[in-house]
Amino acid sequence: MVVAVTQDGGAIKSYSGDQRFELDRQMKRLRFEFTMNDAPPSERAKFAVRLGGEPDNPTPNTVWLDNLSVVAK
Repeated sequence: MVVAVTQDGGAIKSYSGDQRFELDRQMKRLRFEFTMNDAPPSERAKFAVRLGGEPDNPTPNTVWLDNLSVVAK
């Protein structure tokens, strides 16, 4: 799974860079921190999640996402 905080439109600039997580059958807490080095965007940002489509895992899977949050520190 790859997640990122990105610009919502325009060039879809990534603010966090791609954060990669290995998934398995057990539920687990995943988290990452990033520093926003740019000025706050004038548009909304989005939390993007990419699943599947990787060359090493072409098999469809079911993934549950629960209690997602983006928190300023």
